[in-house]
Order: sequence, then structure tokens, then C-alpha cells
Amino acid sequence: MRLNIDRIKCRLYVIIFKSNTKPGKAFDVALLGVIMLNLAVVMLDSISSIHDRFGNVLYFFEWFITGVFLLEYVLRIWIINHKLKYIISFYG
Repeated sequence: MRLNIDRIKCRLYVIIFKSNTKPGKAFDVALLGVIMLNLAVVMLDSISSIHDRFGNVLYFFEWFITGVFLLEYVLRIWIINHKLKYIISFYG
């Protein structure tokens, strides 16, 4: 069981931290897409006519995107060896 968890952590490390790999690039592009979606949601929500009509949908997307970012952060902390050092670093 421990070997499988280590293998998962190793694979996730490559995907999340190594942008020079194909999966790492795909992860970075997907993350940039989520960031752009978040910007669009925040901008649309600031327009009162759109907020009045789609406020609940935009609210859902804001929380969904927040959950995606939270999951990414938790995964980063879980797979890194020096957790506290990473958390207090610029990148953490």
C-alpha cells in the first residue's frame, strides 16, 4: 500500500511541479484556463445586470473554482517533502 502512495505522489510531483514534461505542461495550461475562467466570472459578476440574472450561477462557479485551487494547494503540500518550508515560501 505504501508503495502505491509513493508512486502516486511521485507521479503527481511530476505533473504539478515539472512544467517541462507533457503532463506538467497540460496541468499548467489547465490551471491557467481555470484562472482565466475565474477572472471572467469575477468580471461578469461585477456587472449588475448580469449579476441580477446569473448571480447564483456565478456564485456557484466562484466556489467551484475556489475548491479547485484549494485542491491544488492541498495536493502540493501533500506531495512535497519539506511541507513547512514550502508553505512559508514565496511559491507556497
